[in-house]
Amino acid sequence: MLEKLLSFSRHHKMALLMLLDALLLPLALWSAVLLRLGGNWDPKLDPYLWIFAVPPLWVLPIFIKLGLYRAVLKFLDDRIVYTVFVGVSLSVLLLMAVILMAGIAPFPRTAIVIFWVFAMAYIGGSRFFCAASCAASTRWTRRGGR
Repeated sequence: MLEKLLSFSRHHKMALLMLLDALLLPLALWSAVLLRLGGNWDPKLDPYLWIFAVPPLWVLPIFIKLGLYRAVLKFLDDRIVYTVFVGVSLSVLLLMAVILMAGIAPFPRTAIVIFWVFAMAYIGGSRFFCAASCAASTRWTRRGGR
């Protein structure tokens, strides 16, 4: 399976990373809110469920502009940490602005800080996991594996 993914074109790999980010960002926000609320959902947030779906709308363009999808996973370095840090930080600032402008009073403000931590871990971790998988597959192939 991994070999098949590695054989994809660069554009297909970039599209997969964008899809992964589009799934991980709402998950990070949902996880942050649930953690902040102690695992119990607040029904006052029901009218604002859309806030969990919209972060990819501005985060993906930020990541594209910062060059996060141009980085070749085989050659990840310290710059990727900086890029993820800046991209996630900008996305959190925009999320705060959307929450304030939309007047979402029941949204727990401290969940935004937790979201920042989770998004850094999810996005950064996914990049390093992919890079490690790619490196492991390359080493395994060189040793005579498939």
